[in-house]
Amino acid sequence: MGNEDQQQELRAITLATEKILHLHGSLGLDYPRAAETIFVPDSAPRSRQIPVPTSAPPEWANKKAPKPAKQPNHTPSPGAFADLQQQIRACTACPLHHNRPPLFGSGCLTGTIPLLIIGDPPQVEADTSEVFPGAAGELLTKMVGAINLQMEKLFVTNICKCPGTQATPPQAKEILCCQHFLDQQIKLLNPQIILTMGTIASQTVLNSSNQLAALRGRFHTYHGRPLMPTYHPTLLSQYPTLKKGAWQDLLLIQARLKELGQ
Repeated sequence: MGNEDQQQELRAITLATEKILHLHGSLGLDYPRAAETIFVPDSAPRSRQIPVPTSAPPEWANKKAPKPAKQPNHTPSPGAFADLQQQIRACTACPLHHNRPPLFGSGCLTGTIPLLIIGDPPQVEADTSEVFPGAAGELLTKMVGAINLQMEKLFVTNICKCPGTQATPPQAKEILCCQHFLDQQIKLLNPQIILTMGTIASQTVLNSSNQLAALRGRFHTYHGRPLMPTYHPTLLSQYPTLKKGAWQDLLLIQARLKELGQ
């Protein structure tokens, strides 16, 4: 092999390694790295806490979880959502309020909804007020459609209402400033299931420092409601091998909704 061929092969290996490390960084994975070791994943990365998937569902997936207390149907007062939106617009609790406008969320505002989707903090996007803009929103629509849900009958929002920037993403203390707004939204929307999408959204709501790979794949509880963490659509678009795990999470949501009579 000539010197030029060796250099090309080295560059290809370097690019592949950088891509893998970027993926692992996005998932919050941290581990000692040996220069001579290169791992090319052939399936979605898993933390040590997650059992290796087999053709048969794991034991915990076959056991029916006790049904949570059924949330009563309700219709919020006509001005309740408008009042909450005004509170969010007027909030100056952290520096992110300079990056207006805030994103309240979008979707169904009438009575109990089957699913509330909470995403990672929004980035500043030009000419859009979408919670999941562009390709991320398109993929999300396909994902919920695959379990027979329609976006217009759900609600989507962010873990923090004001956007950050690429240079200055929201910090933990800024995100926590929005926690009471999110809690008010949950009370008004009365979702049967909550889906958090992304590491920051999942860790914040669950008050956990565990990696997303360790949190997903099972239900947690938040405000008396079942909560499923999974990957953000943007990450799924960048790393399609993660879609298998996200699909398993969606199937668990579909099964739980059937148990709840949806």
